[in-house]
Amino acid sequence: MEINYLNSNLRDLKKFCYQKFVKFADKPLPSKFTDLSTPLSFFNYFFDEKLYDLIVEQTNLFSYDNVFTKKDIQKYLGICIFTSVVHMSSVRDYWSQGLRFEPIAETMSLNNFEKIRRYLHFNDNSTMLPKDHPDNDRLHKIRPVVDHLNNKYQRIPFSRDLCVDEQQCATKARMYLKQYMPMKPHKWGYKLFMLCDVNGFADKFEIYTSSENLPKNRLPTEPDLGVSANVVVRLTR
Repeated sequence: MEINYLNSNLRDLKKFCYQKFVKFADKPLPSKFTDLSTPLSFFNYFFDEKLYDLIVEQTNLFSYDNVFTKKDIQKYLGICIFTSVVHMSSVRDYWSQGLRFEPIAETMSLNNFEKIRRYLHFNDNSTMLPKDHPDNDRLHKIRPVVDHLNNKYQRIPFSRDLCVDEQQCATKARMYLKQYMPMKPHKWGYKLFMLCDVNGFADKFEIYTSSENLPKNRLPTEPDLGVSANVVVRLTR
């Protein structure tokens, strides 16, 4: 009898532990998201007029003598996307006589492309705090873009089933933020932590800078659960 009594208590305990006190349910996607039927429509959702205005303003602020327009920035981004698909050993090869690639060469001159690449900016350098300042932001130069994209992501209703994982943004740039991840297809790049759902949507992301886990980046009500668990807490705020 005693054994049966103990087993009964254990069964009750398991039922209590596995009981779901909070029920999660999917929310249907609004039509403004379900109507995004092409890659271009998805891209334009994230790169909207507000973001283009920001890029144009900051690029012109930095370039002084040049005046770039929204159309110039759109052409530049389109060429950057195209060059990630059609590879050549040098950027200038797309405009060269022997290897000229018409879809790119006819869109923008090499001179204008290199000017935008030289002056492209997303934030005001004069507002950047010194490296030894406690509130220095290592992502200051792209912070407005990161915030804009996260704001766009979070307008998409969350799915019931979510996942947090690492992503690698490959780059050949020489910068201290680059990470080596041997298990990824691209070994070197910027490490991103992504909150994603089963529908393929990204709901939030952060770029690893090694300063995210500092006490100043935790809300007063958030416990310190360790480096990995704190990532989940931040992304699910």
